[in-house]
Amino acid sequence: MPAIQDQCTRKTQRPLEHFRVSYERGECFSCGKSHTFMRPVANTNSKVVTGSNSLHTSGKRGFTLIELLVVISIIAILVALLLPAVQQARESARRTQCKSHLHQVGIAMHNYHDVHQTLPPGSMVMGPTFPLQSGWGWGTFLLPYMEQTPLYNQLDFNTGNAQATNLPFLETPIAVYRCPSDPAPETILAVLAGGVTTRIAHGNFVGSEEVLYPLSRTRFSTIQDGLSQTIVAGEWKYVSTSTGELTASWCGVISDGVSYKFSASIPYVRILPGVKVNSSVGFNSNHPGGVQVLLGDASVQFLSESMDSGVYYSLYTPKGSEAFSSPF
Repeated sequence: MPAIQDQCTRKTQRPLEHFRVSYERGECFSCGKSHTFMRPVANTNSKVVTGSNSLHTSGKRGFTLIELLVVISIIAILVALLLPAVQQARESARRTQCKSHLHQVGIAMHNYHDVHQTLPPGSMVMGPTFPLQSGWGWGTFLLPYMEQTPLYNQLDFNTGNAQATNLPFLETPIAVYRCPSDPAPETILAVLAGGVTTRIAHGNFVGSEEVLYPLSRTRFSTIQDGLSQTIVAGEWKYVSTSTGELTASWCGVISDGVSYKFSASIPYVRILPGVKVNSSVGFNSNHPGGVQVLLGDASVQFLSESMDSGVYYSLYTPKGSEAFSSPF
């Protein structure tokens, strides 16, 4: 670019490379006369080059460390706020599925009652002074009404459920007998006579011992407190201790031809007066705040842990004739 000359002082100046020339007329400070001057004006569309290092600046810039830390902190806060909501939504879905499973069990019980005019026996178990029975539980007798007829037809009801040809079928998992909120494995290890071990399917539903007890033949007509006010079955969560694993398998009480193994699978539970909802000695679950139970009319209700123990016991007894305000 040609040099720019001051027409009065004749001083030579070199314009910057990224400047454009502007012509302006004005009074000279040196002689007082009017002249036309060439004045460099910064070109805003160009980069500025200064010195020999050619340092460039433009409209684009990166994040500073402080800005990056602030963004990370905001993301962490949002995740902390949203994660409980996501977990709550997942648990709500699992609880709904569990309720559906229990309701299917209730419908199967009504279908069984329609055919046999009684509910299935809680288990095929007799006292220690009587001959050893097969041990099959109410969950086994409901199999034909739970779309499990092929499995039911392969079982031998004339021998123990942990004997001979029955043994391989004990570990068959049945999803409808499980609660999706229970993280237990599909099968647990049961110890039989002589230290022999076998695997049995895990389950989460147990009967009420007032309705489904050993060799029971309960009719709906004998439930005097009303079907909608009497618990027939409920949830039971998997237990693992130093002495072994305990579940509520569909097969009932393990009977291996030598004895009953009550320490492996239980088909029913007993509730004593004063017991609270979701305690270890009654119906219990992994759902926060309570447990789901199946009533005699095939409806499923969620019992809160804050429920009065007297009301809980009244729902457990089928003919106690207790006067209480229904929680449903």
